[in-house]
Amino acid sequence: SDILEGDKRFIVKKQKNGGLSNARNNGFKVARGEYVLFLDSDDLFELTLLEDVYQKIQETGVDVVIYNHTVLDTITGHKSHAIHDFSLVKSKKQFTAESISKVVFNIFGNQVWTKVFRRELLEKNNILSNEKLKRAEDIPLTYAALLLAKNIAAVDKGLVAYRVNRGDSNSDLLAEYYKDIFGALDMLYKQLQS
Repeated sequence: SDILEGDKRFIVKKQKNGGLSNARNNGFKVARGEYVLFLDSDDLFELTLLEDVYQKIQETGVDVVIYNHTVLDTITGHKSHAIHDFSLVKSKKQFTAESISKVVFNIFGNQVWTKVFRRELLEKNNILSNEKLKRAEDIPLTYAALLLAKNIAAVDKGLVAYRVNRGDSNSDLLAEYYKDIFGALDMLYKQLQS
């Protein structure tokens, strides 16, 4: 945070550890930009991430921009190719969840950190991270935003490297949180009903 001192483009918010969702929600409250992007501390990001997303926003003006990710094994150093198959939307300048309704729940994954959201979309629809969940907190936020977005665009590049085999990462504790996954799906179901 010392590097950012005096740089008016950044706001540094320090807080006690209240969990991932709490940090995201508090960051969202102080965010000023037209778009928001949630980055997880245990992932790596390509240097062109913001540039690529900004370019897509300038071209399309969409509510949500989705980009791909890779998986990096921290033990072996192996980095995968981009994980998701964007071929269905690759040639489309923009699209809607309805236009890909048969695959919208599985084509891009539920990760919030592979999407950029128009802040107004999240504010207007009260879409925030649910602080009761320890895992799968991305599911209700991501899918509600995709379904409510007027338009979506995709950047078919692996712009985030999701790290596995770290030992201290949430991904390594998945077995402990199955109940949260079902809770997140229940929340999403209730959002869809309403």
